[in-house]
Amino acid sequence: MLDFALALTLRRIAEGDLPARDDETRAVGNLLAAGLVVRGADGELAVSDAGRAALEAGVPSRLERWGMRVLVLALAVFAFASLADWIAG
Repeated sequence: MLDFALALTLRRIAEGDLPARDDETRAVGNLLAAGLVVRGADGELAVSDAGRAALEAGVPSRLERWGMRVLVLALAVFAFASLADWIAG
C-alpha cells in the first residue's frame, strides 16, 4: 500500500508531470528501489508494470467514493443538529 506522497509522485511520473528538480527526491528514490519506477537509458523516469498495478489498486471504487460523501454529509447534519440543540438549550 502506497502512502499519499508516494502515490502522488507515482501518478505525476505516470502523467509525465514531474519537474526535473524533483527527479532526485527521496520519494522517487523509494519508488525506484521498490521497482515501481524505472529509469530509461535517456535518464527519463517511467512507471513499470508493478507501478501501474499499484496505481490501479489505489483507485477507490464507486461505492467507496459515494460512501465517503454520504458519511461526510451525515456528519455535517449531525454537527449542525447538535450545534442548534446546544444554542436552543
